[in-house]
Amino acid sequence: MNEIRKGIGFEEDDSIYYIDCSNLVHQSYKKADYNYEYKNTQGLKKSGKFTPISKEEAEKGDVMLFGSHMSLYDPDPPKDGHTAYGATIIKGVRYGDPSWFDKEKEPKYFRYIP
Repeated sequence: MNEIRKGIGFEEDDSIYYIDCSNLVHQSYKKADYNYEYKNTQGLKKSGKFTPISKEEAEKGDVMLFGSHMSLYDPDPPKDGHTAYGATIIKGVRYGDPSWFDKEKEPKYFRYIP
C-alpha cells in the first residue's frame, strides 16, 4: 500500500482527466500494482477487496465513499479541507471538500486488502 500512500495516481495528467470517480480509484490502484476487478461505488463495498476503517485510521490512498461517489483520501492536501482526490466526467480530476458530495453525512473510509 505504500505506493498508493506515497501518491501514485495523485497527479493530473491528460490520460486520466476525463474519467469518473471509480475509474480514477481503479487506475490509481492499478498503477501501484494493487489490481482488483473494476467496481463502481456500490460494488466496491461488496467486492471483498476493501474493508471499512475509521476516519482516524485512514491514510493517504485509502478510499472515501459518499453516496454514489468515491475518491482517494489525502490527509495532507494542497488546499485545507480538500482531502478528497476524485474525478467527475464533467469537472475532471481534482481535489475537493468531501462535504461537496454529501453535506449531511461523513464519508465512509475503506482500505484495500491485499
